[in-house]
Amino acid sequence: MAGSLTAAGNRQADTKWALRWRRVAIGLGAVVVGATVLGFFGAWWWAFDLMANFRTQLLVAGVFAAFALWGLGEKVWTALAIVAVILNLGLIVPLYVGRSTPPEGVPHLTIAHLNLQARNTASDEIIAAAAAHELGDVFVLVEPTRGWNKLLVGKMSDYQVVELGGRADALIFTRVPLRQVDRPDEPGLPDISVSFVIDAPEGPISVLAADASSPGTPLEGHNRDLELDAMARWRSAQTGRVVMLGDWNITPWSAGYRDLTSSTGLHPAEAGFGVVATWPSKLGPLGLPIDHQLHTNELVAADVRTGPSFGSSHHSFYVDYALTPAES
Repeated sequence: MAGSLTAAGNRQADTKWALRWRRVAIGLGAVVVGATVLGFFGAWWWAFDLMANFRTQLLVAGVFAAFALWGLGEKVWTALAIVAVILNLGLIVPLYVGRSTPPEGVPHLTIAHLNLQARNTASDEIIAAAAAHELGDVFVLVEPTRGWNKLLVGKMSDYQVVELGGRADALIFTRVPLRQVDRPDEPGLPDISVSFVIDAPEGPISVLAADASSPGTPLEGHNRDLELDAMARWRSAQTGRVVMLGDWNITPWSAGYRDLTSSTGLHPAEAGFGVVATWPSKLGPLGLPIDHQLHTNELVAADVRTGPSFGSSHHSFYVDYALTPAES
C-alpha cells in the first residue's frame, strides 16, 4: 500500500513538472513570436520599436523555444516559433552582405569612439593602448571620468589630447590635425555632442560625435528621436565628406535608425560586417549593436571592429576608412 502511494505521488509530481515545463516553453514561444511581430511596427509606438532592437536575442530564444515545443509535441507553437526564427534571421543576414571593396593603394584613417559613461577611475589601460598605437588615428571618448582631461595630458604617447570646453564632456585623442572642435549649434542635438574637422591630406572630413538618449521610457524615446532628427539636420548643413558617430541607443532594426540613414543619405560603416555588438560588453556577440558610424560615399569602410571597454559597459567601436582624394 505504501509503495502504491509513493508511486502515485511520484507520478503526480512528474505531471506537475511536465505541466510547468510546457507552460514555460509555450510562454517563451509566445514572447518570441509576439516581440518578433510587434518589432516590425516600431514606427507606430515606442515599445514596439524597443522590441525591434532584440533581433539577435529573439533569434537565439526562438531556436530554443522551437526545439522545446517540438519535443513537447506542440505542433502549432513549434511552427510559430520557426516562423519567428526565419523572420529574425531574415533581418540579421542582410547585415553580413554588401560589404564595399576598398580601393587599393590609398591611405587609411581609423576613427574610433567609446561611451565611457564616467565609470572608470583608472586611466592606465587607455594610456597603455595609446603607447601601443591601438587607439586608431582619432579616438573620441564620450563622458570621460572627471579629471581625465588633466591626468592624460602628456601621457598619451604621440596622441594630442583635445577636450571640449571646460566640462570635458568629450575627449579626443588624435594623431592627425583637427580644427573647429566645438559644440555644434544645431538646436535639439544630444546634450553631449561635439563636432570637428579632420584635416586629412586627402581632404577634410567633418565629424559629429553624439551620445543620444536611452529610450527607457516613452518620453526618453521621444527625446531620442528628436535628437536623431537634429543630427539629420546637422548633416544636411555639411558639404564634402562627413562621418557621424556615437552611442545612439538604436540598432539597425530600429525605425529610428532607418529614418536616420534615409534622411541623411549616409552609409552605415558596419554594412557587410554583420552584427557589431557593443553593449553590454559582457554579453559579447549576444549584446546589442547600438554604437554606430555613418559616412558619405566618398569614404569606404575597410574594416569595422570592436575594441576594449576601458571600464565602460560599452565596447569601443573602430572603423578603418580607405581615403581617396576629395574632388576639387
